[in-house]
Amino acid sequence: MRTLIGKAFIGAAIAAFTITGAWAQAQKNWKDRAEYDLFVALQQAIQSNDGAKALSLLKEWTEKYPESDYADTRPAFELNAYKAANDPKGMIAAADKILAANANDLTANYWVCTLTLANNLTEDSDLSRAAKSGEVLAQLEKPAELDAAQWPAVQKEMHSLGHKCVGFVAMQRKDNAKAESSLIASLKVKPEDAQISSMLGNVILAQRDPAKQSAALFHFARAASYTGTGALPDAARQQIDSFFVNAYNRYHGEDAAGLEELRNLAKSQPLPPDGFKI
Repeated sequence: MRTLIGKAFIGAAIAAFTITGAWAQAQKNWKDRAEYDLFVALQQAIQSNDGAKALSLLKEWTEKYPESDYADTRPAFELNAYKAANDPKGMIAAADKILAANANDLTANYWVCTLTLANNLTEDSDLSRAAKSGEVLAQLEKPAELDAAQWPAVQKEMHSLGHKCVGFVAMQRKDNAKAESSLIASLKVKPEDAQISSMLGNVILAQRDPAKQSAALFHFARAASYTGTGALPDAARQQIDSFFVNAYNRYHGEDAAGLEELRNLAKSQPLPPDGFKI
């Protein structure tokens, strides 16, 4: 299983929910000083990105203190330990434990969607899990723990990711109409995400509706031509560009000026204007 953990947005505020938020909500008691020392060492290992050490300490803590007052927080630390170890499969398993206790947990739902998209997880169980997490993120309201000044940026990322995740699931399940509406909702929140434009082109094309062909070409033009923040990697853009040029020529006929005009329009805005027609 591959991962894009290093490239994913999470931010200090969201990361803090997983690392400290769960245990800080209630003042409990350590069994003894040794348990507390294990906990501190675990936090330090996670913060220093030492996944192997964090997982070892987590195992030791669990085995030595199975009845710890803080046992319910272990899945959150487990998620962070697997993140530090760059192990998405372990992260998903930890997220499942967190969500079993709290289906609305922000961090767990964030990572379910992020890892599902990054690793193209398409098994039925993966899609069912991602659909639930996507719906939670798409409708997320400001968590009480989050500072009001941080909320707009987090809201943008979470709402966009949630709609994108729901769209991805619908896309895999061949529900292209739902995928289209969800991806458009995501793009309206985060217009610079060119991956969504590529996905939109595919789900609109898959509907085989002649009236929508112009919109599909617009989204392919956007994915192939946009180079700002959120653009696709060069190799991916070049591949999409070849498809776009061939599709445009088949649909419209060769017209270099018209093709360039479409490119410039798509680069300037994320969605085609009302009544757009090639």
